[in-house]
Amino acid sequence: MGGKYGLFKYADGIDKLLMLLGSLGSIGDRLMTPLNMIILSSLIDDFETADDSFSNKIVDEYALKLLYVAVGVGVGVSAFIEGFCWTRTAERQTSRIRKEYLKSVLRQEVGFFEKQDASSSTFQVISTISTDTHIIQDVNAEKIPTCLAHLSAFVCGLFVAFFLSWRLALVSFPFSLGFVIPGVAFGSLLMKLAMKMKHTYGIAGSIVEQAISSIRTVYSFVGESLTVRRYSRALEESMKLGIRQGFTKGLLIRSMGTVYVAWSFESWAGSLLVANRGESGGRVFISAVSLVLGGLSCMAALPNLSIMIEVMAAASKIFELINRTPEIDSEDTKGRVLALWKTVGIVGGSGSGKSTIISLLERFYDPVKGDIFLDGHKIKRLKLQWLRSQMGLVNQEPALFATSIKENILFGNEGASLEMVVEAAKASNAHEFIVSLPNGYNTHVGQLGFQLSGGQKQRIAIARALIKDPRILLLDEATSALDAESERLVQEAIHQVSQGRTTIVIAHRVSTIRKVDKITVLQSGIIVETGSHDKLMQINEGEGGVYFNMVKLQLSTSRNTTDNPYHYKEATSYLRRKGDNTPKFPFFARSSW
Repeated sequence: MGGKYGLFKYADGIDKLLMLLGSLGSIGDRLMTPLNMIILSSLIDDFETADDSFSNKIVDEYALKLLYVAVGVGVGVSAFIEGFCWTRTAERQTSRIRKEYLKSVLRQEVGFFEKQDASSSTFQVISTISTDTHIIQDVNAEKIPTCLAHLSAFVCGLFVAFFLSWRLALVSFPFSLGFVIPGVAFGSLLMKLAMKMKHTYGIAGSIVEQAISSIRTVYSFVGESLTVRRYSRALEESMKLGIRQGFTKGLLIRSMGTVYVAWSFESWAGSLLVANRGESGGRVFISAVSLVLGGLSCMAALPNLSIMIEVMAAASKIFELINRTPEIDSEDTKGRVLALWKTVGIVGGSGSGKSTIISLLERFYDPVKGDIFLDGHKIKRLKLQWLRSQMGLVNQEPALFATSIKENILFGNEGASLEMVVEAAKASNAHEFIVSLPNGYNTHVGQLGFQLSGGQKQRIAIARALIKDPRILLLDEATSALDAESERLVQEAIHQVSQGRTTIVIAHRVSTIRKVDKITVLQSGIIVETGSHDKLMQINEGEGGVYFNMVKLQLSTSRNTTDNPYHYKEATSYLRRKGDNTPKFPFFARSSW
């Protein structure tokens, strides 16, 4: 169980000592009953042959023997050691599993998550780190010690039965195990049903998770009824499995009646041994009792053993993900060079590969062919966390967490001071509107930043990227979804923070990259034109090329949109700016990259 995928994979020396002591406590906790059975057999035989000389003194002797057994076994101490040691080591090991699982999830490439199906969604990641690991902890803390205790009671019961009356134990042993077989069969079936129910609940839970995370979309398309119907359909399979599980539990409880069959046979066989073989009644009776109790203990241990086997299978899936490393392929090819401290704009139509460049630089994916070099070093050979720490990324749809503005900015550098937070906010043109809010930097932004407008969220995202002082700044269509005023403020912030940094700007509107040092035009993943704005506008002796046509088309579209009387600016949230006179504070990088 401590192998590559065993339950004790993350047990250290202290945990192994705790498990050893806990196992001894589990055995000692159930050792008292078999020892008492031996004393009780002698007591029954003495009562059988009792005469007037049988006095309270003999009774006191047997009571003293029982006390010696209790003290020798240390019943209370054994139970305490069992509970404390197993619970403590379970908490220690599960804590390590949770940490390693989360670290592994965050280490995977983006493509890994995109390949998951509905039953292995974000909900399943959360469920695994909370529910599944809790099940592992429960098995280590309760099921394993309970199973050990029952098995020790079974073995000791058999030993006592054979010691007191080996003839009765020999002929009755198969009958005593007869009521164990249904427990094995039904217990295994119950575990399979439980695993199927867990899978179906995972699918249903993913529906709820998706609906709540996209609640505005659900509301806007009046999708409440559809979501409830989808959820109900997902639960129907769970209901069917639940009915089967209840029926199986009923059969399992009904099978407990077989214990009376075993007891009836042992009573009949024991009577024959006493009458015909001259065995003492006390020893035969206690031998039969020990067989029944031992069989019941074995029956009680088997469900726990089945659970342990099933949990080991589930744990192996967790450990497989923990041990998983992203595949890396490499092949040399020619490429393009991005100059130091320059700003490069990348434009192209939808699906041309603009955002893919960002994903490759951040190593969300690795290129199937070719390599990306950083100062002459393949980024595949660089430590992934270090590589990403050198870059600041601002996406088209900034993802803010449901906490305060300050905490969202600090996510870029959790060790930063409040002064650094304010400095980054000023550099991104966000400070002015933040201080105008009732709680300032402690204002909560709501789920996914719903309390803020698009421009406000974008500037906070820029501040979050700046506070880590990145040497490379990546802007993936950071202004494409903003209105004119918000775009102006964000553009000013981008222009300020690009100074002294290598910057890559992904843009859909060519007006946002006119001032960059170099423009690259993509079509279907291929670079078709490269140069400054003025150079690209003069291609083909002033007639222009792809970039020229893009500028011409967007200018024409802009005029038509402006003349449209139904054109409105983006609606801002109730958290408005106090004024438009936002001060500009350059936030230059200290690096030489």
